[in-house]
Amino acid sequence: MALSGVANVQESRIDDFQGSQPFAAFSKDFATHLLPGLLTVREDAAVLKVCTATVYKLCSAGKLSHVRVSGAIRVPVAAVERLIGTFPVS
Repeated sequence: MALSGVANVQESRIDDFQGSQPFAAFSKDFATHLLPGLLTVREDAAVLKVCTATVYKLCSAGKLSHVRVSGAIRVPVAAVERLIGTFPVS
């Protein structure tokens, strides 16, 4: 016995659906140009001639002032200059 009022449902194939749109590509440091005077950890490490892990340790120990921007650490140029000034000149 057929049910009246029930539409005939066909099997859908995966090809029948439109895929989702890809996200727009953003570079990792897309907001860096909006934050003048702040260095990324990588930039800071290059200035100090240390590895990025050392920069993270300096920030964690409170020896290098920093701010977080969307979870990423940014270091003011003035903080780097102060830190450099604490090392004896050889």
